[in-house]
Amino acid sequence: MNDNFPSITSYFKDRSAVIANKHSKERVMAPILEEALGLKIIVPKEIDTDQFGTFTLDIPRKGSQLDAARNKAQEGIRLTGLDIGIASEGTFAPYGFTNANTEIVILIDLKNNWEFVGGNKSLQTNIAETNASSVEEALIFARQVGFPEHGLVVRKNKSDTKYMQKGITSKIKLKEAVEKILKLPLNNKVLIETDMRAHLNPTRMEVIQAATLDLVQTIKRRCMECGTPGMKYIKSNPGLPCSLCGLKTDNTLSITYECQSCHTVSDEMYPYGIKACDPANCQWCNP
Repeated sequence: MNDNFPSITSYFKDRSAVIANKHSKERVMAPILEEALGLKIIVPKEIDTDQFGTFTLDIPRKGSQLDAARNKAQEGIRLTGLDIGIASEGTFAPYGFTNANTEIVILIDLKNNWEFVGGNKSLQTNIAETNASSVEEALIFARQVGFPEHGLVVRKNKSDTKYMQKGITSKIKLKEAVEKILKLPLNNKVLIETDMRAHLNPTRMEVIQAATLDLVQTIKRRCMECGTPGMKYIKSNPGLPCSLCGLKTDNTLSITYECQSCHTVSDEMYPYGIKACDPANCQWCNP
């Protein structure tokens, strides 16, 4: 690599950047971005990122997870007039016999015409729901999902928005919300869900923090030819040898990246710091 390239921080130091969110994500994102890149973080109070979709589906998300994150960042840029916008977007989906929380964090730099994306996937999530017919059943479920540190949503059913109450973080409010819906005519059940908005879900906030750290690592991965930050992930390449039999396995040997400026392609060997895999993960030794 050319040692004459400017430092990564020189592209960002003392520039102002907007984190587009309304759910306190800056608590875990801003310290990382300020320390690692030297950015000055701003969070506009007037921004409403719910317009790009909500977990309770009262506002459907349009487009992909990346589209939503990009739209948020661009809205932050529009509102503030800054040339760096940052945003995150999360999804929850079945993964084997459990659920996975995938978070991505995007940084758009209009000045340099760059876009960087970091991400993290975690199986540590409390996403859950239940139908309760009494306050007692609701409290049992609440204890199982980390209430009151983790908030709850109460409503009649999946399509209900009229009676839905979000952000419940006390037993009194939970009791009131459950009783209100159970008193409705022809309604003997109440749907209780974990509130997956970041400011009411510490478990999810940890995944956003990890995704922000990954974003920084992505930015620091620079092109060996032109020095541009943020080599883009293209694919993972199998072939890591087994430490016992020496044969190639399905485990990752290298990762291919591409420069978003000059389009140079390069492979990073042994990206996870190991040069041979455990025989337990070898399809030949442990078929």
